[in-house]
Amino acid sequence: ISEGSFGQYPLYVFTTAGVYSLQTGIGDVLYTRQHAPTSYEQPVSKVFCKTPYGVIFISNRGICLISGQEVIVLSPQLREDSDVFQIEMLGINNNLTSYPDKSFTEYLGGIELMLYNPYYDELTIVDKDSAYSYVYNFPSKSFYLSTEKIDNIVQNAFPDVFVIAESKLKDYKQSAGKATQVAVASRPLRFGTEDLKKLERVIMRSLLFNVNNNSETDKAMPVVHHSLDGIGFITTRGFRLWKNGNYKDFDMGLFARTKFREYLFTFFGTVDEESEIRYVEFEIDKEYGNEKMR
Repeated sequence: ISEGSFGQYPLYVFTTAGVYSLQTGIGDVLYTRQHAPTSYEQPVSKVFCKTPYGVIFISNRGICLISGQEVIVLSPQLREDSDVFQIEMLGINNNLTSYPDKSFTEYLGGIELMLYNPYYDELTIVDKDSAYSYVYNFPSKSFYLSTEKIDNIVQNAFPDVFVIAESKLKDYKQSAGKATQVAVASRPLRFGTEDLKKLERVIMRSLLFNVNNNSETDKAMPVVHHSLDGIGFITTRGFRLWKNGNYKDFDMGLFARTKFREYLFTFFGTVDEESEIRYVEFEIDKEYGNEKMR
């Protein structure tokens, strides 16, 4: 039963023949079964999760949401195996650069927990054998990886959310601390053409609070990478934010004679949890401006 989503068909029954919707009965009948399945999408796991948007389950197609009588696949972009890029990270010794270490299809086979966090409007998908979890953010309809460990979920605590991690009880209403380690990597950027293009300037439009540079593992660095083959990405320019404190709209300066086919942007660091990167601004000049030549 989905929290807050009662409607005409409040109860879903998942079977090997598909998903059935049961409507509210009359008199002594609590629920009435429908004669045909709402969906022939078969669950491949006994792990389910209730959310305000519907019930989350796992099928061969990925993470699915059943809302009313409609089944929506939340993870179509993760069905294909991710490309493995060789990203040169000068001066950074961090295992965050190695995630994910398996395909999403393999990860689905080991899922043991799913948790809805109403405070951030997110769904956390947990495989205890992996060092990371997938998190789906409902407002942005996108996934990211989290290294926060979850060993178990405290049941019957709605609307509060409690989890157990390494013999400790965590309350999701409370913050564990303001310092948060983040790792951001863009997709390869081609800017509309496979040809060589000249990079002029890069600006990270952001608000970074309490940047922590107290150790080699905590150092914060925005880095631009380039590539000719789309696989190996070499560091073009990167800066360590040496001073502890706040930063806004970090300008990586002017680039000269930087001509490559693809570019990629990464940011690693420990910052305040209220920090945000709004977007990264690239100024590109196409190397071949002659349309007849192209």
